[in-house]
Amino acid sequence: MSHSIETLVFWRFIQGIGGGALLATAQTILVETFPPEELDSANGIFGAGIVMGPTLGPVIGGYLTDNYSWSWIFYINIPIGIVATLLSWKFIKGSRKKRSGKIDYLGILSMALGIGCLQIVLEEGQREDWFQNKVITGLCIVSVVSLIVFVLRVMRVEQPVVDIRVLRNRNVAIGAILRFAFGLAIYASVFLYPVFVQGFLGWNATRTGLLILPGALITGMLMGAMGAALNKGVSPKLLTVIGFSFVILYETTTKILNDLQAS
Repeated sequence: MSHSIETLVFWRFIQGIGGGALLATAQTILVETFPPEELDSANGIFGAGIVMGPTLGPVIGGYLTDNYSWSWIFYINIPIGIVATLLSWKFIKGSRKKRSGKIDYLGILSMALGIGCLQIVLEEGQREDWFQNKVITGLCIVSVVSLIVFVLRVMRVEQPVVDIRVLRNRNVAIGAILRFAFGLAIYASVFLYPVFVQGFLGWNATRTGLLILPGALITGMLMGAMGAALNKGVSPKLLTVIGFSFVILYETTTKILNDLQAS
């Protein structure tokens, strides 16, 4: 029902409040609901939804936009949200552990400010000529200062909003680095492909969504399978090496094909 950018931004803010609560509690619910021997499979299924959601969205959204109205990309979430709410109410149980502690408001504020300003810098910097623009320069300074405050804060308080001290564990640190690399490889292409095919090749939204669909379906199916493989004792190192090998092969092949097409 939003017909102005201000209204749309406001309701996206409201949506973000709910989305933040869901993301913060989702994996905690998995850990407290499933026994350890089933946790890998549960995380695999959960990960499949995380990967397939942003990819199925452009397909359905593209079809609705091309054939109906952009408003329907929002309306379609209403019945899905109602079903999810009812299922959550019925099946999600209360936490088995009662925790007490203070909310780290300074940690939350500095993290939100630092990441928010950084996102604006990265998205608008190219358009605004980077540090030649005073607003971009100011936001970059705010981001750096806020993130430094955030790190210092979470390293000192007893119950931080994000406990980065877990990175002292080598396996956790390496896993975080690999996850970061995986995100760059996968989500950069998911973001850039629609821009390329719609801006330079003139594709419509539906065709663009169908381009991304096969990779998402395969990824979603394999994440569940990988969880089952971990339960059966397959080495996570082996699965990680195989996974990154396919990512490298995909990115290299795509680059070669694009170069051949350009020439």
